Amino acid sequence: MLLVGTPALAGEHPDLARLEDEREIWLSDVQAGEERLQACRFEADDSGELCARLSFGGHRYRLVRLPEDDPRRAFLAANRHRPLLEDTPAGPVPIASPTSVALILRAGLYLQTGFHRRIDDYHRLRARLGKTPVSNEERQAYEALRAGVLARVDCAQPGWHMRVSNEEFFGDFKYRWLRAFAHDALHLATCYGEVPIYRQLKSDPAQAHVPRQAFEQLPHAERIRLVREECYALALERVLIPAEDLGETCGERRAFQHALRRICTTLARGWFRDFAIDHHPEISRYDKAFVADYRRALRRGALQREQLPISDADRRDWLRGYWNQLMAKDLDAAMPVCLPG
Repeated sequence: MLLVGTPALAGEHPDLARLEDEREIWLSDVQAGEERLQACRFEADDSGELCARLSFGGHRYRLVRLPEDDPRRAFLAANRHRPLLEDTPAGPVPIASPTSVALILRAGLYLQTGFHRRIDDYHRLRARLGKTPVSNEERQAYEALRAGVLARVDCAQPGWHMRVSNEEFFGDFKYRWLRAFAHDALHLATCYGEVPIYRQLKSDPAQAHVPRQAFEQLPHAERIRLVREECYALALERVLIPAEDLGETCGERRAFQHALRRICTTLARGWFRDFAIDHHPEISRYDKAFVADYRRALRRGALQREQLPISDADRRDWLRGYWNQLMAKDLDAAMPVCLPG
């Protein structure tokens, strides 16, 4: 058994613990069958996990049964000698170490559900831990859990990569009526210099691929700016322009955070996605009025709307469904209701 999540931080880092959250306890199948838990009703929740929810001693609990092949079970072994939380419905339960809590949070950052709270918790804890060492058992448990999460997240597009032509990459787009402007045109309108930073890194301008080595040779500040530039274009394309076309209100900050979340989860892969996750707080503090840049480009005629083979009325109907899905996903991702800007 193991108490995980931010409530596990209450003893060592109480200011980082979300005490209002459910206390989540992971159990092996054998532990779930113990006498004191036999009355618990374990049922599959929306994520497919077998869990039981109950109140005990003034706290809410979520007990999760981990199947034999679940990589999370390695964290139970890695924390077997940790201090115990005595008074729980499962009896005395080891409390996950702060380093284990951080690693579990980090592995979950590829998932959109609960993303905004999770990444805030992760980076606050990571800053507190500094260079606190991680045990070999914890590291191995993390690698196994991370691999399992990535396999689940990326299974929808198993052959996804950017080693294709620009035309092929941008043509493979499921939201066929969304792009009111060419994606690269939005990049040009909102980039820091004369051309977007990513263009300076391409060995072949006709290919969508950006070499990792070229990215890593950039000064750190330029790497941060490159990710922000992608967020500017995505925030306009996926959120702000659709909102304007529908007469909806959406703040610049909220749109930027939506775009950054998508880069951290499903819109990017590999080293670029990990860079965005690991530097999320810094990327979030963007320093450009990108919406003003977009409007300025419109006024001077540098941006031209795409001619779509669909009527404006039909596109608005389609956009309404898209917008409703976007709002639902933001809610599922725990997007803060009020963001400045």
